[in-house]
Amino acid sequence: MYFFLDKLLNVTLPRVRDFRGVSSKAFDGRGNYTLGLKEQLIFPEIEYDKVDKVRDMLTRIRNANTVRHETVEMPASTMKKQIADILKREGFIRDAEVIDDNKQGIIRVFLKYGQNNERVITGLKRISKPGLRVYTKSNEVPRVLGGLGIAIISTSKGFAKSLELVGVGYRASKSGDKIVLNVGYSHPVEITPEAGIEFEVPSNTKIIVRGIDKERVGAYAAKIRSVREPEPYKGKGIKYEGERIIRKEGKAGKKK
Repeated sequence: MYFFLDKLLNVTLPRVRDFRGVSSKAFDGRGNYTLGLKEQLIFPEIEYDKVDKVRDMLTRIRNANTVRHETVEMPASTMKKQIADILKREGFIRDAEVIDDNKQGIIRVFLKYGQNNERVITGLKRISKPGLRVYTKSNEVPRVLGGLGIAIISTSKGFAKSLELVGVGYRASKSGDKIVLNVGYSHPVEITPEAGIEFEVPSNTKIIVRGIDKERVGAYAAKIRSVREPEPYKGKGIKYEGERIIRKEGKAGKKK
């Protein structure tokens, strides 16, 4: 217990470190310690186990990516698996798999490189932490790699991902909890959210998916995008906010 408290206070209160000789009755069972009738130390609810797991994962991927390894392995956890799934879905890694080792499991991440062996992941940094939450509005999130990268957004309401409709006559609307998409088909497409997912339609060309589960928010955003994926010639379709569509030139007509 002394080692844990010493480590915790080294982060929160560096000048108070030694609890040896203190009666266990002074602790209230919730991590708080009474120094006297008027003084009390309140420890913030910092999830150190989760912080360490995320930090370990990012460090391993960053180091392996620097030396261009094909794969990197790490102890498995639910949070690491969710992060790996998002990286795979957004195209930053080739694949990720969980290997049974008769213990907690191992996650093997297959790193991704370009045709000239250039790194797909050029930077990996955790901004918002359990002990120092950073919130931002969706329209204030910096674009990554000119729109070719993505940012996973944490807001005070959970996680959010925005999409935009591009095309003449393309529009979105809400009908109860579900959204109705008119994107060039002969009939509108309706998508109903499951519990824990909310849709917002601030304008008829913008959709915001919100929820407390990062993976499900991303999955629903991907589902909406798949209704009419952006085509590469005119850019028409449903795209993530800030997503840059690589355009192709149309075929030239035959000369007479």
